[in-house]
Amino acid sequence: MLTTSQIKPGFLVSGKVSKIYENGVQVTFLGGLEANCFADHLQDELIKYKVGQKVQARILTVDTITKTMTLSLKDHIVEWNSHKNMNPELMKLQVGQVFANAKV
Repeated sequence: MLTTSQIKPGFLVSGKVSKIYENGVQVTFLGGLEANCFADHLQDELIKYKVGQKVQARILTVDTITKTMTLSLKDHIVEWNSHKNMNPELMKLQVGQVFANAKV
């Protein structure tokens, strides 16, 4: 079984909603690890989540001292893959490249 110190931000996990709070949900995954997903990282409204519901989530933060983790259920974060979703034009950029006419 994995421990909190072995979990890293960015990991994709499958789990089940184990508790519902006023401001989010708790998800249990990997045989007993628990992490919180606060309301701003829920994909749907809080009332749509049920205890026992299966979810896919991405680990956002890990605190190895308090042994707490947070995660996101938002589709654009859960489905994120740095290379798969990257604009092909951005793949051509080089470290240190200078842009003379950049607009932000």
